[in-house]
Amino acid sequence: VWVTSATQPDIRTTRAELLRDEGYVVEELETALTLVHAIEQLHPRLVLLDLTIPGVSVRDVVMEIHSRGLSTHVSIVALSGREDTVKRADHWGLSGAVKKPFEIRQ
Repeated sequence: VWVTSATQPDIRTTRAELLRDEGYVVEELETALTLVHAIEQLHPRLVLLDLTIPGVSVRDVVMEIHSRGLSTHVSIVALSGREDTVKRADHWGLSGAVKKPFEIRQ
């Protein structure tokens, strides 16, 4: 499981700790740019991807993951505070999306 959020490292770390407490193996990445390489090297089953990363088109990163054939073994779930982005997740080839803020136990 990867949790990415360049804008708020405290939130990224909190999410990662909660997932670790539930028994998940978590690799924290600070930018979406390192995500493609990490997927190639470590073959995760799930990526939690914060869509509010400045300076990076998350859509382009997801497209790159698909173009390299890496999406066949990984589910990518987007986290976004914008309802319109959550609704477009399937158009971007994401496995799903969760609107922020959300309750941790949801």
